[in-house]
Amino acid sequence: ALCLDQSVYEEAGPMTSLISSVYPVGAAIALESLCVLEEMYLADKSQEKGVALKEYFLSKKAVESVHSSGLVFKVQISSEQNFEVLYKKLEEQGLFIHAVGPYELLISPALTMSEADMAWMKERFDAVLDHKISQNDEQEESSEKDSNPMTPPDLT
Repeated sequence: ALCLDQSVYEEAGPMTSLISSVYPVGAAIALESLCVLEEMYLADKSQEKGVALKEYFLSKKAVESVHSSGLVFKVQISSEQNFEVLYKKLEEQGLFIHAVGPYELLISPALTMSEADMAWMKERFDAVLDHKISQNDEQEESSEKDSNPMTPPDLT
């Protein structure tokens, strides 16, 4: 669906009327979504929270750099960290993240994130990012699994 502000729609003229007549339901949904964004001041709030979260990420020793737009962050993790283990530990904390490159995370919290949600998210990141995860941590983790008494024996 095509999403246009009313003033853009009026300036664009016949082309947009052709498009919107083909997809009237999609266009109506898109326009209503814009109204909700404006009514709840979500763009303004996401900008404010985005600045605060960028500063937070940059304060972590495990983070080398952060590129952001609103509430979308590409976080570059230090190469001194064991990225695979760090990524796994962040997922175990319940964080919705994506690895988008070597030592790069994409983080995109909800536009409707409250202050409590942001505090929860920071707490989860603190649990992982405040500890250096070296290359040896993966070996220690796998040896702990091998010695776990709850692991069922291999019967083959």
